[in-house]
Amino acid sequence: MILGINMVAACEGMAMGEKLGIDPKTLCDILSVCTANSWVIDTTNPRPGNKPNAPASKNYEGGFQVGLIRKDLGLAKEIAEQIGADVSFGEKAHDYFEVLEKNGHGGKDFGYMFQYVMNNLDTKKIWEITQITFVILKYTNQTIKESLNYPLKKKDKKRKKWIFHTFGVLGFW
Repeated sequence: MILGINMVAACEGMAMGEKLGIDPKTLCDILSVCTANSWVIDTTNPRPGNKPNAPASKNYEGGFQVGLIRKDLGLAKEIAEQIGADVSFGEKAHDYFEVLEKNGHGGKDFGYMFQYVMNNLDTKKIWEITQITFVILKYTNQTIKESLNYPLKKKDKKRKKWIFHTFGVLGFW
């Protein structure tokens, strides 16, 4: 289940980055050295051309089939229902892979999800969300800067250091 969810998340992130104009290979290089890195990014990268030995670079032949990951996600969903566990992300991933399988792609590598996401991602919505995110970040950045100027008690100094490190490293300063 984790692998299926990870593939969907990686495909959505890479498709979004590409639609925002980021070079796919550059994006892959960035993802490979940051906290978003995973086996999906490094080994079976779903974007054709990013990894020459990945199934995506071989027309999605070989690798772990869409039909198999859909089956595994279905089994995880059944078990979760039996024990009363919430697996909302797993259910959504199952639904995505089920669409691929029903459209005749059950024998393709599960990285084929990238093609589905890339072809169904609304660029206009991405830009709207990006603009809203930048407004939120700008407001948050200003609020954090203002809060850092207040006198802090000794126990709050660690929090100030964490806030500065987190947002400073990310370039919000």
